[in-house]
Formats: sequence, structure tokens, C-alpha cells
Amino acid sequence: MRGKFTVLIAFASVLITALGLSTPAQSISPRIVGGSPIAISSTPWQVNLAIRNSTMCSASIIGDSWLVTAAHCVVGVAPSEIFAFAGITNLSERSSQNALGISGITINPSWNPTTFNGDIALLQLTTPLTYSNNVQPIALPLAQDPTTWPAAGTAAQISGWGSTSFGGATSDSLLTANVTILSGPNDNTCGSYGNSFTSDDKICAGVIGGGIDTCQGDSGGPLVVSAAAGMVLSGLTSVGNDCALANFPGIYTRITTFLPWINQYVPPPTSIPNPPINVITTSQSKERVEVSWDVPTYDGGFAITGYQVSLVGLTGELTPVCVSTVSPCLVTGQRAGAVLSIVVQAINTLGSSVASPPVGAIVVNAVRTAPAKVTQRLVARWAGVKTQAGVKPRVRVAPSSRGICAITGSKVSLSRSGLCVLRVSGANSQKGTGYLLGR
Repeated sequence: MRGKFTVLIAFASVLITALGLSTPAQSISPRIVGGSPIAISSTPWQVNLAIRNSTMCSASIIGDSWLVTAAHCVVGVAPSEIFAFAGITNLSERSSQNALGISGITINPSWNPTTFNGDIALLQLTTPLTYSNNVQPIALPLAQDPTTWPAAGTAAQISGWGSTSFGGATSDSLLTANVTILSGPNDNTCGSYGNSFTSDDKICAGVIGGGIDTCQGDSGGPLVVSAAAGMVLSGLTSVGNDCALANFPGIYTRITTFLPWINQYVPPPTSIPNPPINVITTSQSKERVEVSWDVPTYDGGFAITGYQVSLVGLTGELTPVCVSTVSPCLVTGQRAGAVLSIVVQAINTLGSSVASPPVGAIVVNAVRTAPAKVTQRLVARWAGVKTQAGVKPRVRVAPSSRGICAITGSKVSLSRSGLCVLRVSGANSQKGTGYLLGR
């Protein structure tokens, strides 16, 4: 996530001189070390940048016409020299179909290549984005208190296509890792960087003991923190000494410091988001229900930070069962046979909107494609009824399910689509019910 640039080497020299270290300057750079693959649908705000076709960085979508990245990635570069790609998981997917045109570059006026202060820039797109599950904006920290957020000890996520070892090749797959905010907004300590680190416009984040970090090719990428309303952009990958060293965490540009400047170009949300559309529930085996939806239309007045799937109670109260940044969500922990009433909310920092009306779903033990057969012993297991060796459980088809399924010998035959409700009796007068959905 940190690019191997001359400007980084300049900063490295400052750090090494200040700290009395003998580490060579060329060891300063950023990438994802200790990460694991992730789909772009889990970080749909992330954009890959190829600078002059030779240097790689990342950016984050913060509006339908705006990206934010590190200044050191794009300083001295013309818009035509930046090749941006959205909605991709692997670098091999880059093509004209997912390429974004850049019409303008705005470098923060406080950018200093020696100290890396003000390491932030905005990229304006030639054409507004069309949002989808793989292309969405990340929320800015509009509701967070910049004097306390993010606090030391807060969990954060990094991601990028940078190299996985110092000096190594970039990763074709998008990688992610979890790090910790190591110092709060008023704490100027960061590993062994000494007084070269100041928290005025920087965040110190990493893992105590090292081993996980951003690296070459990751510059400008997101440092994301989970908040009540969803994921929030807290920082941008900026600089650091080598990669994943125990005493040298990653240094990130602090977004809260630059919000007033960002909002001069990218207006903050002015309304709650439009509700999700085309909400669909799909019953699955093992008492699971998948809830999917489409991204609502975007009018420029809001940015969605996440979605919340909730159960609607008898009196209309909502019980959250799943929170996600993208569709679908998997609802678990419900009792087989329960009929659920489900709504999906789109959320941003100003509030939420609910897709209406609620959609229904039935929780089942298993799903089969008719015609199909299952053993009565399996049905007894679904119903939680114990069986004795050599003694078959007694299984009956509920009257409402006749014509959908039937008992044939030691098995239950599913003849057509629909819900098959099966009453089971077993040892010690145990009774239960199994639910088989035919598709």
C-alpha cells in the first residue's frame, strides 16, 4: 500500500537520521504483508491505480465522481497518466470495461514530500459511477469526533494488491488484513519513529510484534474502521519503514483532519439513502435464509455505509439479524418451521430507509429438488428426536403437505415443489417436526 517512490526515500532519510538508524533508505515502502484474499464485494470502495503504467497505488470511492488517494501517488502526474479500475478482485480482470477516466487531480495544499504531511489527493472522474454490489462509496467520518476517533486499540482493516514481502512482486489477488490503531489523535508515539511521527494528520496502525502491514503498491489504499452505521474510512496508506517490522508500524493519512478540505469538492450526504430494491429471500438447508437485494438508485445526496437485515415482530419492532456492506446477507440462528417477516434497511450517517413491504421466508431443515427421497432417520435427526437401534422412527406427513411428499417404506418421497412438514415420534415418547422444502 505504500509505493516505492523517491519521495518515500526522502521521508525515510528524515526518519533514519532522526532515529539514528542505519537502515538503508531503499527499504522504505508499503504493501499488504500477512494478508488473505478477499472479494471486491467486501471492499467495493477500493479502486486500483496504475500510474504511468509502471507504479501501482489504490484509491477509495467517496462519491459518484470522486476518489481519494495519497498525494505521493499522483503528484507531478497528469490525469491521462492515471489508469483506474473499479469493481475488480484480481489485477488480471483490469480491462476497458472496468476502467475509470480521470479528469482532474487535486493535491492537498499542505502536502510536504519531506515530512509526508498532507499526503492526500482527490481524483475527479470524467463520468459518474454506476453503483453495484462491487462498486460503492465508503463513508467518510462525518459523525466521528476527530479529537477522540479512532481511539488506540480500535480494530481496523487494510487492503490492497501490493507485494506480500519487501521487494517482492505485487499480488494479483486483492488481499486484506486486520490491524490495530496504536495511538489516538492526541498521542504522538508510534513505534520507534520517535518525534518524526505526529498525530495531527497521521494515524499509527499495525500489529504489536510486526508481521502484518501494508507495503509496496498499497499506497493510497483504505484504512477502514467499523462504526455503528457501517464501515468508515479513517486513513490512507502513506509511508513506513520497510514492511511489517515489529517497531515500525504503518503510517496513514488521518481523514478527519482533511474533511473540511474534502467537503469543498465532495459534498457530504444531505439525505438518508433510498431504500434497497428487489429484496428476495431464499430458504436454505440447515436453518438458514439468504436475503439479497439490489443497490438503490443514487441521487448524489447520500452515500450508503451499510445495510441492515431485520426481523419484523408482531408489533412492528425490528430485530437486527445481519449487518453487511453488500448483498447478500445470511440469516442464521432461527428455529426450523418459523415464518420470518424480513426488511432490509440502507444506512448512512444521517439515518436509514427501509425497503417496503416486508418479505417472507420459511426456515427449513433441508432443501431438495423434487423428485427426491430422504430417510426417515434423517428426518428424525432434523426434528431432534432420538432413535433406537433396530427401531424405525414413526414419521407422518402433515395434512397440509399431502401431495407434496409421502411416506414410501423407510423413506420420505418429495414429489413436487412446496413445503413438506413431517411429524416425528421416537423413543421415550419424544416428538418433533422436520421441514423439507422442495424446489
